[in-house]
Amino acid sequence: MTIFNIPFTVVDILTTDWIFGQLFCILVPFIQACCVYVSAFTMLVIAINRWRSIYETKYKHRNPNGAGICSKLVVVISMIWLLAAIHSLPHTIFNGVISMDTPNRQTVRRCRTVSPEAVPDIQLWITIITFATQYVIPLSISAIVYIRIGFTIASLGNVCSVVSEEQRTELSY
Repeated sequence: MTIFNIPFTVVDILTTDWIFGQLFCILVPFIQACCVYVSAFTMLVIAINRWRSIYETKYKHRNPNGAGICSKLVVVISMIWLLAAIHSLPHTIFNGVISMDTPNRQTVRRCRTVSPEAVPDIQLWITIITFATQYVIPLSISAIVYIRIGFTIASLGNVCSVVSEEQRTELSY
């Protein structure tokens, strides 16, 4: 995010022309979107992993050897990056450097989404789908998972300083 978001965004804001050319007009939005997707999907996987850990603790389904953890980790990380890249493709396919006229009759070159004639509102659809897949869906699933974590922890009796009789006896000494 730091390498591909901040410098390009600052230069884009400070200059009137897109100075990086067509290749970077395609790559930069793709990498920026991909990084955000990777962050959102990783946080979602962390939430699911936390719930699984608590659930396994409750029902004693732990794998003591940790067999296959490394291979599962590689698969999960690969899937996160693959899904992020797939979801970021619209930011690549429809981007291009275009010439625009400014209000003071100056022509500038900007990196923008170029809507094909067949789909004139492609920018709107990309924005809606991106908002849903980067924010709404991961946030909703994470919220559900964390609510389940709360209920699982509450069912274990480890919430609000609930102390068993055995613990109370030990504390009284």
